[in-house]
Amino acid sequence: MIKIMQFIMPLLLLVALSAPASASSQEEKEICTDAITINGICWRMSMPQMMQELEQRYFTCRPNNFNGFQCSGNSSMVLAIEKQVFFSCEQLNVCDIEFTDLARVMANHAMAEMSYKNTAFGGKFCGMGGMGDTVCVFAWNDGIRAWDNSTRPFFKKNIVMIGRGAIASGGISLN
Repeated sequence: MIKIMQFIMPLLLLVALSAPASASSQEEKEICTDAITINGICWRMSMPQMMQELEQRYFTCRPNNFNGFQCSGNSSMVLAIEKQVFFSCEQLNVCDIEFTDLARVMANHAMAEMSYKNTAFGGKFCGMGGMGDTVCVFAWNDGIRAWDNSTRPFFKKNIVMIGRGAIASGGISLN
């Protein structure tokens, strides 16, 4: 039974990540074409567009002191800081999934080959999407919790991050 659940949970996560919000406009969906997208958020969107998308998903959002925003709701949090957006494990319902299984699911979702890096915060898997944007899965990250006391309860483990990378300049160009 446990083996079956370990197989089914990542598949359910992949389906949940792929499901668009019903309130999203067609234009916002087209903005994220070919970009790594999690819960309707991608780096082709402006910060206000990201906040609006999350507010349509019943989050309460406000700007933060890190050139980004912070949204909370449904016992989860999304935190944007300059060129990165972090999703708490509760946001994606991945708190009870093994770290390596989550990395595999995210690699499939983002179509990015993930590589492991050991860090002071417990290690991470990262990969790059076709447009130069990045996705990382952190096992633990006390660094995120230290940014703001209000984030402390949310960012414990299995944190997913998308990074802007080269997508800001139109994607990777090999010409």
